[in-house]
Amino acid sequence: MKKCDFLVELCVEDFPVSSQSPVAREIASRIAELFEGEGISFSENKVLFSPRRIAVIFKGVSREIPEKKSLIKGPPSRISFDSDGHPTEILKGFLRKNSANIDDLRERNTEKGKYVFAEIRSPARRTENIIREKIPRLLENLKFPNSMRWNGFSFPRPVRNVLLLFGRKPLRVKCFGINSSASSRDFYQRPLKVLSPTLYEKTLERRNIIVDAEKRKERILSAFSEISERSEEEIKINGKLLAETVGICEYPTAVDADFDERFLSIPAEIVEETLKVHQKCFSVLKDGKISAKFVFVMDGISRNVSEIKANYRRCVEARLEDTVFFWKEDTSTGLEKFFPQLSKINTIGLYKNLYEKSMALMASCAALSAIYAPEKKDKILKTAKLLNCDQASKLVYEFPQLHGTAGYYLSQEAGIDGEVCRAILDAVSGKPGNAASEIVGLVDRLNTLKSFFHAGIVPTSSKDPFGGRRVADEAIKILIRSQIPFEISKIKKFVFGDCSEDVFSKVIDFLKDRFAIFLKKNGVSPDVISAVAGDFEIPGKRFLIAVAIEKIKKENKNVLSEIAAAHRRVENILKQAADVRAEVPAEVFGLGENSAEKKLETFLKEISGEIFSLARNGDFEHAILKLAEIKPALDRFFDSVLIMDRDPAVRGNRLFLVSEADAVFSAFARFAEVRLENKARRGSGKQVVDKKELI
Repeated sequence: MKKCDFLVELCVEDFPVSSQSPVAREIASRIAELFEGEGISFSENKVLFSPRRIAVIFKGVSREIPEKKSLIKGPPSRISFDSDGHPTEILKGFLRKNSANIDDLRERNTEKGKYVFAEIRSPARRTENIIREKIPRLLENLKFPNSMRWNGFSFPRPVRNVLLLFGRKPLRVKCFGINSSASSRDFYQRPLKVLSPTLYEKTLERRNIIVDAEKRKERILSAFSEISERSEEEIKINGKLLAETVGICEYPTAVDADFDERFLSIPAEIVEETLKVHQKCFSVLKDGKISAKFVFVMDGISRNVSEIKANYRRCVEARLEDTVFFWKEDTSTGLEKFFPQLSKINTIGLYKNLYEKSMALMASCAALSAIYAPEKKDKILKTAKLLNCDQASKLVYEFPQLHGTAGYYLSQEAGIDGEVCRAILDAVSGKPGNAASEIVGLVDRLNTLKSFFHAGIVPTSSKDPFGGRRVADEAIKILIRSQIPFEISKIKKFVFGDCSEDVFSKVIDFLKDRFAIFLKKNGVSPDVISAVAGDFEIPGKRFLIAVAIEKIKKENKNVLSEIAAAHRRVENILKQAADVRAEVPAEVFGLGENSAEKKLETFLKEISGEIFSLARNGDFEHAILKLAEIKPALDRFFDSVLIMDRDPAVRGNRLFLVSEADAVFSAFARFAEVRLENKARRGSGKQVVDKKELI
């Protein structure tokens, strides 16, 4: 079968960086679906994009779709024709459905008797005809968020040229209201003849257009390496800035420049933010410290590089002048004096403004610090008060990303205790630090979440305009990584006292969902997540237990099998019993030291003491492994006595003992939900797992 390559290219007005890859991949996916549905074969496709074009190349596309014959099973013969041999309404309906006629019918004997079949012939078709007919409508009907509209069409940016190249043949169509071209377009929108899809990239590259994003990235990084080797300095590569730079250039060229050293008098992070945000420049480090140099990336090649460098220097220094002014203004004011100004910054939901939110933050932190870190109470309250003060500063107004960093440096300039300064930075970033940063950082995020939920703003996977999932994930990380054993019951009392029970329940349910996702991302299997996620009182403990069970599941499957089997038996017994006693009458355990009840009671006290001692020391793995020792004792007990004795007192005591064993298991997880499957046995072409192999 003859094959060739197929290229579709849309030249557009400058495309947003965030839309380039998704749009190109969506076009490739839809065309691939069309080809597969039409029976057009191809070997692979390649997605290409730049700020001014979206292109997809399909390789090894079949030139023709051969004639096909297919038999479509219809109704039984006995109901297809009447007594005179004429088609019944049932058969006529079958023919209409499949666009067939009487001449296409065939009768065949099957296991269920004689049936009517329609022999459908699909004539051979040329692929280029299908492309002409269907690709233009496919492209015009694609829907994307944040699209622009022009002349009745919709796309992220207006389309100015369409090229469909099938082998060496340009296909003439009308798409987005314009006639397709036989050429691409260069940087200046001049026609650029492309002879074939195979030569597409090389043809554009000769005109200083690299349409492959990965090659543009490699070109930038290679240029950075050359500059670093030449200057013996390190270029600080910011991933987001690099991705943005790749997306705004078609032929990136890196150039190094410098600025006046006097601007290094302000903190390095503030200088870097100015270079990055306003001029899209990369900082340069000398011996690990920021230097008075920067690297910018221009699009294309210029003979006036020295003039461009001078212009960049003027722009960079003008921006740095502004930043120095902001810094001086903020330091002269002092961080703490910004606190009253927080009333002018409105917030969403429960609190009217940032001042009210900060006051609630201070009240909650005071209560939690009294429980978890009473010796740090003053520093925690100071951190809570100053946490959001920098949001009223000129620096953060200009650079919102500096929230926390600005607070750190402004608090240092104000002579505030170093531990508080660091706690402000760590609380905003969510980085584990000390009690102050963890308590303040957690409460601040919980206040944000309850404000969202109070206002009915519930984050979802498809709609999360205010970053609620990110806030919840940061809260989960603090709960898990902190050395403080945060308890949800205490958090409810001291953090959620100003909102309804419904809001609290919704926030906690949301955190549980994000906790499960966090466990999954950290390699915990779904069954283990289900086993441990029920108890969310101390999330940090739940995480350690989940990790320990997952490790045991991989390394000590047999031991975990014993634990799960024992817990399942205990749970089944308790499910069948509705009269578990809340206490144990002395007369029942007074039967003697050798009674089965007394032996089990004594054993459970001893083993639970050892298990919980290991757990208190954080050794959850060995604590869980030790649970396996309970199974033999339970088995002996069950073999010695009848749990459901006729005597209510005896029955109640025995059930109480079983519930005591359940309490030890349940303190860690519902082990009955953990699934340990052996390899499936082969048989009759299907993989079968015997129920006996599941614990």
